[in-house]
Amino acid sequence: MRSTFFRVILGLLYISGLVFVGYVITIAGEYYTLPLSERPRSLLHLHFKPGGLWGHGMGIIGSAMILLLFLYSARKREMFGLRWGKTSNWLNFHIFLGLMGPVLITLHTSFKFNGIVSISYYSMLAVMFSGIIGRYIYMQIPRDASGHTMSIQQLDKQDRMLTRMLREGYGLGDEVMRCISQLSGAGLSVQRTGLAALLTLVVIDLMRPFHIHKLKRILRRT
Repeated sequence: MRSTFFRVILGLLYISGLVFVGYVITIAGEYYTLPLSERPRSLLHLHFKPGGLWGHGMGIIGSAMILLLFLYSARKREMFGLRWGKTSNWLNFHIFLGLMGPVLITLHTSFKFNGIVSISYYSMLAVMFSGIIGRYIYMQIPRDASGHTMSIQQLDKQDRMLTRMLREGYGLGDEVMRCISQLSGAGLSVQRTGLAALLTLVVIDLMRPFHIHKLKRILRRT
């Protein structure tokens, strides 16, 4: 019940954030696309410049979100007596803050990146993208029903068991099994390391809808 409530709240936060960002871009998009030399003459400059009411406000809220990211680390280590709530829920909230904070700070800058401050901005973006990549890799790690990481030996055992079940229990032929193997990308990323393995995972995910369509077509034919 609590997990459902949290997912609803988190979903509302994402929707609210997207609606707000969309609203700002809608009313201030013309200002953001003006050359820097012409912006002071725009009626929107007073509100959407970095020191304006909207610009300053988005900067404050975005910076607060960046600072609140440390709450997840505090919860994992139970610092300051922070023990309530599931760690997974804290992580999902951490991801929301890590995405929305940089977006608001970008709007705060009014897309004007220059000076020493830009170094901090690009460093923030680097951290954000590294977090996205890290989360993607984390989601690719196979886990059992209890949430524990599975070893290569466990994966091989499960693969053999599922293959035997599909062949003997459902009578699937070689063509279908090859398509399922392509769909799962079994063994492809294991043969590669580092960046090559990461790119292979991305390609597998991008190609998955096409493999699903192919599998459905084969199953209908058989």
